[in-house]
Amino acid sequence: MAAWVFQPFNFQMPQSKSARCKLETASHYPAEGRPMGIDAVIGIFVRVDEWGWPQKDGLAIVGRDPANVRIFDEPAKAAVLKTRCTPASYRGRDVDSHVVLDVAFTVPDSTNHVPATPEDIVPARTPEMR
Repeated sequence: MAAWVFQPFNFQMPQSKSARCKLETASHYPAEGRPMGIDAVIGIFVRVDEWGWPQKDGLAIVGRDPANVRIFDEPAKAAVLKTRCTPASYRGRDVDSHVVLDVAFTVPDSTNHVPATPEDIVPARTPEMR
């Protein structure tokens, strides 16, 4: 006799760890930002190889705070590429992975800067502005 039977299957994801990176950004702070006293956070999507090295071909800016300050984009990429990360692991093995890093820049200690106001920050150029 034909019949339907329900058989539950319980799946459990194997334990894995995400890649972790500790960045040093003080030496990458752009000189043109110092007079304005700008602090910024750049979000970068990056591919990290199994040895913990960020890969240039996997870098992409995914966010900025403040949103219109692009002078930190290249310094943020440079800071990421000079950082060695703890690679992600899957089932006890180091593996390639992707991670989004927040690269935070704070104004280096200086006695001659005045904090920027929102009006001091130049808006990003868009194709319509050209």
